[in-house]
Amino acid sequence: MVNTHLKRLNDDIVMSQHDAILYPANNMLDNSHQEALKAIAYFIADRIDRNSLDWWHIATHRINLIQAVSQDVKEDLFQRAALQMQKVQGDLWSYLILTIGVFMISFLLGTLLVRRLATELKNIASDMKKMSVEARFDHLLNVSGKDELALMATSFNTLIKERQKSTETLQLAAEVFANISDAIIIANSDKIITMVNPACTRLTGYDERDILGNNFLYLNTHALGKVDEQSIWNSVMHGAHWHGEVWFERPDGKKYLAWINISTVLDQQGKVMHYIGAFRDITDRKEYEETIWRQANFDSLTDLPNRKMCLELLAKDIQAAAHKPVQLAILFIDLDGFKLINDTLGHDAGDHLLKIVSRRLKHCLRESDIVSRLGGDEFIIRLKHFNTIEDVIFVSKKILHILSEPLFLVEKHKASISGSIGISMFPTDGTEIETLIKYADIAMYHSKNLGRNKFLFYSDVDNQPSATLLTEFQS
Repeated sequence: MVNTHLKRLNDDIVMSQHDAILYPANNMLDNSHQEALKAIAYFIADRIDRNSLDWWHIATHRINLIQAVSQDVKEDLFQRAALQMQKVQGDLWSYLILTIGVFMISFLLGTLLVRRLATELKNIASDMKKMSVEARFDHLLNVSGKDELALMATSFNTLIKERQKSTETLQLAAEVFANISDAIIIANSDKIITMVNPACTRLTGYDERDILGNNFLYLNTHALGKVDEQSIWNSVMHGAHWHGEVWFERPDGKKYLAWINISTVLDQQGKVMHYIGAFRDITDRKEYEETIWRQANFDSLTDLPNRKMCLELLAKDIQAAAHKPVQLAILFIDLDGFKLINDTLGHDAGDHLLKIVSRRLKHCLRESDIVSRLGGDEFIIRLKHFNTIEDVIFVSKKILHILSEPLFLVEKHKASISGSIGISMFPTDGTEIETLIKYADIAMYHSKNLGRNKFLFYSDVDNQPSATLLTEFQS
């Protein structure tokens, strides 16, 4: 502030030598400086009216003021420096305390973390040692938290759980493999048998040691009707499986029918890892199915095809004739005198008579011919592969001859019967099965009315029968 005042004073003196010019500058100064300024102004204006003592006092006073200002400035600087030093020292102490606090907290947290990690690692090591000692690898690690070690332990526990599931699945599969009633043979990719289940030894009659190490189709050597092995492998390699029925013979000579299914197990690249053969004894089931089929298609008394089977066989013949023209003869046979024997001697005698007639009919026919029983005392014969009508006539006469021969029934009862035969021809008389049977039935009815023990072709029957005959036939 002093320097500023002096600078302003000097500027005012230079600008003017007159007292009036100094007054504006004097007004800007503090009252304590008026005497000094006046003295200087008088001195400059050659208006010196004061003695040296005044100048001494004035100068001394100004010097003292300057010293006081200087001392004030110095003290102010020292105070500011002291305050700044205190602030810096405070900041340094704060930083030091903060640093020490951070270090202590970090050290404490680090110690806790290391101690926790050491504890968890110790627990993991203890659990794994326990698994190794007990030889049990299903024990889960007891680790808590969400750090990397806990995540690793959780992943390990997940693997253990998945392994437990896989172990349970394998145990279940092993139990099924050991207790299933189907025989199972497993071979490696080289088609060498590596495993068989107990059912296989029971079914085949061969010991496990006799089967292991042999070719996958080893049992085919003991098959009664050997299957072409090349066709089996072609089917397996192209269709991934093969199945079929094969008759086998056990070491004790007993035969059995087996249903076999062969499949493959592939890896992720599609290469064969194993071959699996599963088979079961279907002998009893086949016999049962055969029994049911025969009951549905054959007459239980005479063991001849019944009406259902007869119609199916005739349908096949007519379908085949559509591709290769052929003649068929349908013979409708009705026994003469059967009702009398059945009523007088009883149903047992009647059944015995029907059995004898069935055997005689089959005996006089070729293997390519078919004889079936429609029901009661009615039979149908289908003749095929004959050259002329004379061949049909020859067979008809032969049938009438064997039917007229005496029969010995139950309790040595002797009986005599005959037969009436009506004949229809395919395709001359018709191409529908029911039509051919109906026409043969009409011809048989006419032959019976002509005196019995006769045969008659439908073509020889009057196409317009009398009203009496037609009424009798319909009744």
